[in-house]
Parts: sequence; C-alpha cells; structure tokens
Amino acid sequence: MMSGGEDLEELVNGMFNVYLELIKQEDEEQGEKIEQVFISMFNLMSEKEQIKCKKEALIKFLQEL
Repeated sequence: MMSGGEDLEELVNGMFNVYLELIKQEDEEQGEKIEQVFISMFNLMSEKEQIKCKKEALIKFLQEL
C-alpha cells in the first residue's frame, strides 16, 4: 500500500505528463525549442526539486484555465 506522499507524487507525475503533452503540442508550432530547454534545465534538478517544480507548474496551469 502506498503512503499519502507516494499517492500525491504519482498524481502529480501523471498530471504533469499531460501538461508536458500540451507544451509539446505548442512547441511543435514554435520549432521544438521549448522542450529542449525545459528538459535540459529539469535534468539539473534533484528529484525533490522536480516534484516541487511540477506542482508549481500544474497549479499555475490550472489557475490559467
């Protein structure tokens, strides 16, 4: 059984994957530069920082809807 933290992390990761797909669609229209920069910067972060970044990006995205 997963703990609450693991469940939340799984939910955030799943939602973030959908968010990335939306970025990729927009990126295709702009020459695929956004994704390359994003992945490079994201890989420099620790796993904990990545989860924090994902949460913040999702919150901002949902607020814009």
